[in-house]
Amino acid sequence: MCPDFNETTHGNRTSGMIYGWIFCLCLRAMTTLPTIMGYLVLQPSDGKRFEIIDGQQRLTTISLIVLSGLSYLKDLVKSGQDPQNNKSRAEQLQRNHIGYVDPITLVSRPKLELNRHSNRFHQNHLVPLEYLPQRNPNSSEHRLHRAFIWFKNKIESLFKTEPDGGEKFAGMLELLADHFFFTVITVNNELNAFAVFETLNARGVRLSATDLLKNYLFSVICSSNRHESELKTIEDHWERIIGLLGSESFPEFLRVYWNSKDKLVRKSHLFKTMHRSIDNRESAFRLLRDLDRSADIYATLGGAR
Repeated sequence: MCPDFNETTHGNRTSGMIYGWIFCLCLRAMTTLPTIMGYLVLQPSDGKRFEIIDGQQRLTTISLIVLSGLSYLKDLVKSGQDPQNNKSRAEQLQRNHIGYVDPITLVSRPKLELNRHSNRFHQNHLVPLEYLPQRNPNSSEHRLHRAFIWFKNKIESLFKTEPDGGEKFAGMLELLADHFFFTVITVNNELNAFAVFETLNARGVRLSATDLLKNYLFSVICSSNRHESELKTIEDHWERIIGLLGSESFPEFLRVYWNSKDKLVRKSHLFKTMHRSIDNRESAFRLLRDLDRSADIYATLGGAR
């Protein structure tokens, strides 16, 4: 499950790089070479569900590859190419990698739940491979749609000359499942997650500590009933700050800001101190507004990279 305020797809230029990178890894995996996909940082939300603290984009992209391939198999069935076997392949691959569709209600039950911007489109249109609406998508839905079409075109071009393209695609997908590896780190709370981020980043493994800080602030703000206008306001504040500074500069900016207002705190203790001090909606809103105002000054002084 992706937290509400983590992006599941990137902006256009970056997303294209990620799509191309992961698709190249798919081709590499077809040669039976093991492929390391990096770290997944997970936090249990109940006995069987996990929030994805780091790794949302990679898991979403892999899910889109599988779904676009299932759509390719569906097209083969419609065109009469080995329809019985390709239908069986699609159903089995859907259950193994995506989830299942209730045979009575036709409501999808996917294994991966995206954030609130993307999940409706993902669950209602992509997972059941229904008609993809063209009108009035939000930006996240538009990126998901474009990525889905991009991967489907790549898969079609890869197997279009194969007389047994459905079998070849299913074989590729099973190789991916066998040869894609993640290092999974499970944390119990935000403090543990931040400690993991700091340790790995110090060793040169770049994890998105900015996302962790963002999720914590927004989870405090949204801990009780909230209006959509509040969500829009806090997202606008956040996007403006990150637009000015960039994600990588934000943790250092936050440390400078915090130390200018309060007692000196070392970088390794910053999140713990914030966690203790920012514990209600009022303080979180106040912090976001102050950060928004201070980001201009920090960027002007050359703090943004």
